[in-house]
Amino acid sequence: MSSLTELNRICLDVSAGKLKDPQEIFHAIEAVNPKHYNQKLLIVIEALAAGLLAFLNGATPQVMGCSVVGGLLLMIVRFSLLKRGFFESFAFMCSAFCGSILALLSAKLLFNLSPEQTSLAIMSTSLLLVPGFPFMNGFLDIFKGYVDMGISRIIHAFVLTSAAAIGLIGTVFINSLTIFETL
Repeated sequence: MSSLTELNRICLDVSAGKLKDPQEIFHAIEAVNPKHYNQKLLIVIEALAAGLLAFLNGATPQVMGCSVVGGLLLMIVRFSLLKRGFFESFAFMCSAFCGSILALLSAKLLFNLSPEQTSLAIMSTSLLLVPGFPFMNGFLDIFKGYVDMGISRIIHAFVLTSAAAIGLIGTVFINSLTIFETL
């Protein structure tokens, strides 16, 4: 957002006549540097958020631990796939599957949690992928009169949500297998 703000200021300066020379405008645009967050810190913060989401839903410390572990893997897979240039929806699907399957395995194999507690661990892990901002901005755009942009953002958020749901369906399928009942 800071980059967009700086670019908006440059546009306002051009329209006000403060910047007229194309070279000056070009140098002003080139001087805009996007700010990036520390990716490792983001992974840890979002994994802790998964544990806290579980806590807010009445989880035990074991469920919170499963959620944190699942959230760590989910975010590592998501950032790794995005860095390698995969589509965002594919990254959401794979990260939802990997994070929730790790939460499932740790809940079943390490702690032998009940089905309700296991579901809570999986749910709180996968909540990291809810695209809240595209949904919210899409509806705000529609209410402001930018219908095309709003519909586009809502469809994008729906595709991301559907991709995460496909990853979770894989985990639910594996959870339904009888392999866990024999252990």
